[in-house]
Amino acid sequence: MKIIKIKNGKILLVNERGMAVGGRGEFGRDIVSAFLNDKEELIVATTTSGKVELMNERGVLKRTIVNVGAVNARFAGEDIIVETKNGKLELRSQTGLLKKNL
Repeated sequence: MKIIKIKNGKILLVNERGMAVGGRGEFGRDIVSAFLNDKEELIVATTTSGKVELMNERGVLKRTIVNVGAVNARFAGEDIIVETKNGKLELRSQTGLLKKNL
């Protein structure tokens, strides 16, 4: 089981004992929240600037989901729910396509 720990704005993957896993160490920049998908292979991360990024478990950026205005994002199955700074929820695909406002 992988657990995300945010330290000084960077992501660190640890196991249930708190030991770093994945071999990469800390990655990302200005991260305020991050969540793993159910398969523990993808991470959706929100930055202080309101950007939502999708990356693999090694920290390699796959895609930017939202460029500005996000305060939080998390997985909902294969999709991503983005909470915007004006309090709205958006359901987006992993490609960033807006599916619907919730």
